[in-house]
Amino acid sequence: MLACREAIAILGDYVAAELGGEAAQRLERHLAECDECVAYLRTYRRTRQLAAGAMRTEMPAALRARLREFLLSTLRRR
Repeated sequence: MLACREAIAILGDYVAAELGGEAAQRLERHLAECDECVAYLRTYRRTRQLAAGAMRTEMPAALRARLREFLLSTLRRR
């Protein structure tokens, strides 16, 4: 059985689907019995989701239109 410290150490790999086979199974068994680590996992996933969302910015429509026109005109010249 994994200790909580060991489980937390590999959660990042687990969430990124980089934890294989036996290690993933051991972690899942631990999570089935440890509410604190499940809460940590939820918080970890939510933090990753929020961080990923913070990095996304929407390009203004006018800039997107100018960029599209520039790319099309460049392709036409070739």
